[in-house]
Amino acid sequence: MSEDAPSWKNHLWRNLGTGYLSLVLRLFSGFILFRLMFQYLDEVEFGFYAMLWSLFGFMILLDFGLGLAAQKATAQRSETGDQEGLSVLISTIFWSFVGVSVVLVPLALLAEPFVMERAIIPVEKRETFGLVYRTFFIGLAVIFPATTFYNVLAGLQRLDISNLLNIIGTLISLTFLPIALIQGWAFQRVMLISIIAASLPLLISYSMVRRLLPELSIHPKHYNRAALGPVLAFSLAAFLIAFSDVILAKTDQAVVSFTVGVAALTVYQAGFKAAEMFTMVTSQLGRFLAPAAAQLSGRGDKEGLIDLFVRSSGFMLLLATPVGALAAVYLEPLIMLLTGYEEVPQICLYVGWCLIFATWWHVFASLVTKSMLVMTDDEKPLLRFAVIEAVLNLVLSVILVHRIGLLGVAIGTLIPTVIMGWLRLHLLAAPFTGRSVFVLIAQIVRPVLVPIVASLIALAVLIKFFPLPDSGLIFELGARGFLVAVVLGSLSYRHIRAFAGKSAAVTAD
Repeated sequence: MSEDAPSWKNHLWRNLGTGYLSLVLRLFSGFILFRLMFQYLDEVEFGFYAMLWSLFGFMILLDFGLGLAAQKATAQRSETGDQEGLSVLISTIFWSFVGVSVVLVPLALLAEPFVMERAIIPVEKRETFGLVYRTFFIGLAVIFPATTFYNVLAGLQRLDISNLLNIIGTLISLTFLPIALIQGWAFQRVMLISIIAASLPLLISYSMVRRLLPELSIHPKHYNRAALGPVLAFSLAAFLIAFSDVILAKTDQAVVSFTVGVAALTVYQAGFKAAEMFTMVTSQLGRFLAPAAAQLSGRGDKEGLIDLFVRSSGFMLLLATPVGALAAVYLEPLIMLLTGYEEVPQICLYVGWCLIFATWWHVFASLVTKSMLVMTDDEKPLLRFAVIEAVLNLVLSVILVHRIGLLGVAIGTLIPTVIMGWLRLHLLAAPFTGRSVFVLIAQIVRPVLVPIVASLIALAVLIKFFPLPDSGLIFELGARGFLVAVVLGSLSYRHIRAFAGKSAAVTAD
């Protein structure tokens, strides 16, 4: 690879390798911890725990898009060597986040009675749950400013470092949470361990950033509110776009909690978890797209951006289709492994299938478009789509949960995802690449069609001739996933190599 190759290519394999190492560990940890919590926490405790960590997902909204602005600024200014300007901007963002954290805690405390009432927490549990609630939000206030440094690492294309830090947090959870649950430790101690595991990697990330950018300083003297002016328009658009992602990912639990109650969330979460694991598998590539696009945009490399868009969309489809098919086909045994159910409620399967398809379509039609265009000064059109999708998702979920129950929440996610995904492809992605939407889809699909079809045929053969046994589900599911992956990887090796290498830009048909 030549020296002028974009750094996202230089770090791609390291970022993806550590990302999937972290992912495998998180999936394993997720299986173990979800099963133990399902077994050792009662329905209200489990539902309350899931609700609070769904609120953690809303933390991204507290940065008002400045986190993504930090990624963009780091990617572009590290190319130009403007370390002083970067110090001013990052320091200002960090101390602004500290201010948000200082405001967050008293607001959360004021909202506590409302949350307990709306989540239908039994009166006899409210004192204990109140302590858990306060512990959670104090921990959140500590974590939030440190997210600045994860964004700087992303801008430097060093996701491998944040991946390794995530592995540390996962190992902490996997070591101490099983002990706490099996030994019957108090609910608040379980939450405290979870918060420590989430916060420690973020706190360590500051020292990693200092090693990579020794000239970077976050001393309060660098705080300059005026430095936010040039990035506020971008950050506001990024904030509202991120809001759409949070609606898609986290609103389900909030709607169920505040309409049906946290006990019902336990049933919904069983189907939701399978789709969430599918999302984890397909999200690794998307993490580096935004800073990679920012770097190419800073260079003025339009052909490089189009090349990245088409190839990364194909890579996403290559990964998401067989993984989604595996998750859908083996959803019932997957839920049995996660929960310990001897017989899976039908509603869990319907919710899981609905959300798996929504996730697959989002990965194909929206993820690359949203990740890249927001960094290429095309955030305003994305913003309009994000607001419409967020409103549709929330409104439909609330309406349908009252009419058809828990499945209505999942359908309320699926419908806007399908409609807005197609519109993003047709109205945003196609003009960006200078192609019609059908030519664009053909260019994305054609190079990966054979390995995808072959992997699906391999899955069909397994289903037809090798039915799952009644025991050894973990081994059997793992083996089937491995066999499908071997077929997929053997036929797509050249395509993956071309994607990561210094390839020529994709040309229009």
